[in-house]
Amino acid sequence: IGAKVLLTALAIVDDMGAVLVISLFYSEAIVWSALGGAAVTLLVLIGFNLIGIRRLWPYLLVGIVLWFFVHSSGVHATIAGVVLAFTIPARSSGGTPAPLLRLEHSLHNFSAFVLMPLFAFANAGVKIELSVQHAEIGFGILAGLLLGKPLGIMIAALIAVKMRIARLP
Repeated sequence: IGAKVLLTALAIVDDMGAVLVISLFYSEAIVWSALGGAAVTLLVLIGFNLIGIRRLWPYLLVGIVLWFFVHSSGVHATIAGVVLAFTIPARSSGGTPAPLLRLEHSLHNFSAFVLMPLFAFANAGVKIELSVQHAEIGFGILAGLLLGKPLGIMIAALIAVKMRIARLP
């Protein structure tokens, strides 16, 4: 269970760090009227949760409106996805899985194996072409993701164990 908690915490910190980078460095001038529309839309989503709506489609439809307002406001629209996720019910009831878990499971493969690699390449400045002229950049990114990240996590965990900050299960 300790490994599960560690990996979940790493994923959350990594994702929230990416969202912060996006929101700080990719946002433009703020359009306050659109941001106000986003706030009203957020209140509708919170209301859905408070009155106990368990179906996913109302959240997703209003989430599209939220995305539009956030995008129009000049704040990077990635923030709309994070805010939407906070409003979708995450607790199971009556033996049915939580709406947020259903959404997560349906989007996982597309997100992990299509969107994230494209995002990494685009933000690293890699132009995806059929030419192998600059393949070393792609191989460097791939090595960083496949080797560097796990190696960094393992070394940080080893240091934490050796310094008695953490202990192995």
